[in-house]
Amino acid sequence: HPDVTHANDGNVADKDQNRFYAIKNRWNDSGYPLHEDTTGFDPGTSTQTEDSPDGLIDITDVGYSPTQEVIILGSTDGWFFRLEDIGEKVVSRPITIAGVVYFTTYTPVSTDVDDICDIVNSVGTGRLYAINYKTGQGVYDSFSADTDATYDDSTVKDKRSKKLTVTGIPPQPRVSVSKNSISVVVGTFRQQTTVPAGVIEYYWMQIKR
Repeated sequence: HPDVTHANDGNVADKDQNRFYAIKNRWNDSGYPLHEDTTGFDPGTSTQTEDSPDGLIDITDVGYSPTQEVIILGSTDGWFFRLEDIGEKVVSRPITIAGVVYFTTYTPVSTDVDDICDIVNSVGTGRLYAINYKTGQGVYDSFSADTDATYDDSTVKDKRSKKLTVTGIPPQPRVSVSKNSISVVVGTFRQQTTVPAGVIEYYWMQIKR
């Protein structure tokens, strides 16, 4: 979801800042799908802000204390967090394994131009995100060990993603099941994962005769 602010003269005032959303699925709720709010933002009657739609919690900088997790889980419609690198965009279909959502993003080389997508020969930065599907919290402590200037100043945000060593637009995350492990693979990067108890993993090998 792109969030772009334009100046009155038509020029882009702020670079694109995208978000990742998790919307609660309430098939049996008479209020589903979400209605369009035509009343506008009213700070006197709602805790929402212009940047935080009513019912959706902005968890970009949330600290994930037990109290905050209860608030996130109890949100009316879900949550979202901001992708804070300039021009960073989701470039793959998210996949969910054992309660963890994986997706990749790409950020072109940032320079002081109106449209960073116009940069020639831009290899940019690829990232793999791995977050809890209920709370948006980062799952792997090892993701915080990467060198990512955009997110290194925040433990919460840095843990959500890993900066990939191979530059350019990252491919779709894939699931790899072998005899000994289950992994999520993005290009040359492999993140081993686990599955809940009781789940039986199936794999096969093709033997050419």
